[in-house]
Amino acid sequence: MRSTQDEVLAQYRKAMDQLDDEAQNAANALKGLQDSLVDPTKQDSRAAVGSTLFNDIPVLDGQAEWEYAQEQAPEIAKSHARQGSH
Repeated sequence: MRSTQDEVLAQYRKAMDQLDDEAQNAANALKGLQDSLVDPTKQDSRAAVGSTLFNDIPVLDGQAEWEYAQEQAPEIAKSHARQGSH
């Protein structure tokens, strides 16, 4: 009985390892596709990706740029405040 359990456990672990490998391969493929469409330095948020993807479609680009600007505004304001207080 014990050897059967060990065998099943070994098969399970092997299957999980194979599944992990396939998941990593899929993730790598998706990351490669993403990097081919969007500059990796502009992937820090949904808004940044949108502003890059829709750059050549004026209406969509305007909305994406607006969302990205709204996301960046608080940090820019903090930076200006710090510079102004010196």
